[in-house]
Amino acid sequence: MFKAVIERGQSMKSPPLSLRYFNSGDMPRLGFIVRKKTGNAVLRNGMRRILREVFRHRLGQMQTPAWFIFDVAPQANTLTRQALRQKGEELLDRWAAKAVA
Repeated sequence: MFKAVIERGQSMKSPPLSLRYFNSGDMPRLGFIVRKKTGNAVLRNGMRRILREVFRHRLGQMQTPAWFIFDVAPQANTLTRQALRQKGEELLDRWAAKAVA
């Protein structure tokens, strides 16, 4: 399923975070790529939780269903939780603006 996102999807970046997406007629889905170089399991899972929550809040506003993958670079371990949340929201806002246009 997410192989299609990586192979045929598009992406946008807001370093150290990027969003890969593939518009589909199916319901929205979310995946993560968080490398071990980013930090220990507690840190990586915390990043996933933050980004999952950002996605969950935007779910009701999505008019175009798509599959998404948040790709978190190792440099993200220097971000605060608030900064990571803002980067995630920024990427989803940019996707929404592109999807509506």
